[in-house]
Order: sequence, then C-alpha cells, then structure tokens
Amino acid sequence: MEGSTMEYSVIVPVYNSEKTLEELVKRTCSVFTRLQTKQYEIILVDDHSKDSSWNAMQRIHKKNPCVKIIKLSRNFGQHNATLCGMNYATGDVVITIDDDLQHRPEDIPKLLESLNGGLDVVMACYDTKKHGLVRNLFTNINTRLVRYLFNAPKDLVTTSFRAIRKRKIDDIIQVKTSYPYITALIFFTTPANKIGNTIITHENRKIGKSGYNFLKLLKLWSNLIINYSTIPLVVCGTFGIIISFGSFIYAFWIILQKLLNPDYGLIGWNSIMVATAFLGGSILIAISIVGEYLRRILAEVSFGKPYLIETMEM
Repeated sequence: MEGSTMEYSVIVPVYNSEKTLEELVKRTCSVFTRLQTKQYEIILVDDHSKDSSWNAMQRIHKKNPCVKIIKLSRNFGQHNATLCGMNYATGDVVITIDDDLQHRPEDIPKLLESLNGGLDVVMACYDTKKHGLVRNLFTNINTRLVRYLFNAPKDLVTTSFRAIRKRKIDDIIQVKTSYPYITALIFFTTPANKIGNTIITHENRKIGKSGYNFLKLLKLWSNLIINYSTIPLVVCGTFGIIISFGSFIYAFWIILQKLLNPDYGLIGWNSIMVATAFLGGSILIAISIVGEYLRRILAEVSFGKPYLIETMEM
C-alpha cells in the first residue's frame, strides 16, 4: 500500500517444510539486520501441509513479531499460496522465496541491488542448478514455454526467487483468476525491459524432496497454456480447417474422376468407417478443448477465488 513505512515483505509459500522454516526465518532476519533495517515482514503461507509446518509456523510467530502466518483451507498450489501472501504484503519491495533453503536468503541483497538499477522485477538465475536431471529438464521446458507464450527475451530466466516493486504487486493482484501463474502475471503486468536477472548460488536440497511431480507439472503447464494463451483453440481450429480443406479436395477429386470415367466408383465400407471415426474423434477432441475453456470460465464466474484462508495470525 502506498505510503507504507514497511520497506520489505518476504513471502514464503510453505508445504511440508517444518524442518527448514526456523533456519529460513533466522537467516532471513539476519540478512535484514545486515541491511540495517527493521522495517520488514516475513509472510509464511501454509498451503495445507501434511506435516507439522503450521505448528512450526505458530512457534516462530510467537517468538518473532516480524513473522505473519496464514493457513489455507486446502492445498491450492505454490502459485496460489504466493498470490495470497502478495495480497497481505505491505512492503515497498516484495521478495518471494522457496521454503526448502535451495534459495539462499543471503542472496536477497543481490536481488535488491539489481532492482535499484531501474527495474521493476528481478528474478534470480542460477550459476549451477542443483536439481536432478529430470527436474532440470522440466524446468527448461517451463522456461521455453514461458518465453514462447509471452515473447520474453531469450536470455531471461524465470524462477520463483524474485524481488518485485509494490506497485507491480498491486497490478498483479488486480488480475482476477482462479488459476494464477505468478510468472505469467508478471509478464502480463510488466514490460519485458523492466524485468531482469541476477546470478545467485543454488543450494542442494537438504531435507525432503520437491513437491512437484510429473502430474503436478503437467497440471501447471496446462494452466499456463489454457489460461494465458489461446494455443489449444488455435491448434484445434487450424486442424479443423486442414481436415475440411483436405475433405473438399478429396470430394472434388472423386467428382472429377466420376465425370471423366462414369464407371469409376469407390467400393467398400471400411474407408467410410475409417473416415467417419477419424472425423468423429477430431470433433470430440475439439469439443473437449472448448469444454475445458467453458469449465474454467464457469469456475471464474461462480467461484473466482484462487485460495481460501482457514486461519491467520498477523
């Protein structure tokens, strides 16, 4: 909010991270102590963890008044939890960071230094990624997909460790969607020349494993493609035009052959059944894609909330 005396807000989406939260908060507080400021807040958003993360958050909150905690009513996903934190952030600069300590809080000053170079958003990029081979592959696919959908510069890397000016946070939370994708919302609200990178160290994961599996990543990509582009509809429409044009050419060829040779004819119901099945399947695919868009429109109109809060202690 404009005129706020709060300088920094750090948002941490939390999922099954009871063993890392205390160290994360302690190291983050030490960073701001070195920056010689007390005007900061840390917002922990529990995305309905299965472990005792909420209990750990409550203990931290009682010991540290700078820490605000929110618990969602069910598991909505990392992006939804991050958006929830953004709605309650009051700092002039908002920092998002993961809960697994692979992002080093000590690198926050690097993000802030780059942000002061005239940018509105700075995303961390890693000197060396410490994910496994499969996760690195999925990350590269995600980066290329974002670049393609939003015409982002080829040298721009997108990650969840970011520093964003509050005025851009205000723009992001004005976008009403039940399927938020933070990187997409950033590109939607911020010119590409106001988004930059800074190189940081990516740590090995100390405890547990990533909450993203192939199915969750597939769901994330589908949300990105369907909600922030018209690619499925364009592909479906293009495919329909090609099939229709091909059918027209084939029909014209049959008529021409019949005129040139009255005895010409196609015998056999197999070809007819194959063509019918092919066209019928194509129509069903098109209907399913349109149906998915309609389902999401219905969700936006009837529900329209990307998260629900069970409880919070601010």
